[in-house]
Amino acid sequence: MRAVHRILEKYDYSCGSEIVPDGFENLNICVRMQLNCNSPIEFPYYAENNTLGVNKTICCHCAGEQAERDKETLKKFRTVLPICAQCKRSEKVIIKRNPI
Repeated sequence: MRAVHRILEKYDYSCGSEIVPDGFENLNICVRMQLNCNSPIEFPYYAENNTLGVNKTICCHCAGEQAERDKETLKKFRTVLPICAQCKRSEKVIIKRNPI
């Protein structure tokens, strides 16, 4: 993990580019190729055991700071990802799983 943090601090990354630049061939990182910049943030990011020191209240669609879990959806599902007011207004899907 420290090597990944150093790489991300040292090099700029944009969607679709190589995560590991030349010279880091011995570093193994698994990447899900079907993801793109329009994909919502995945459930593991928000997991309780995620130790990356991340902000778990960002919007799952746009990574906006002022996001919260939809209270009505929480009544029906155990896991609901945060969504900001702007994404909610633009009718983006509330990402949820594990019905109650």
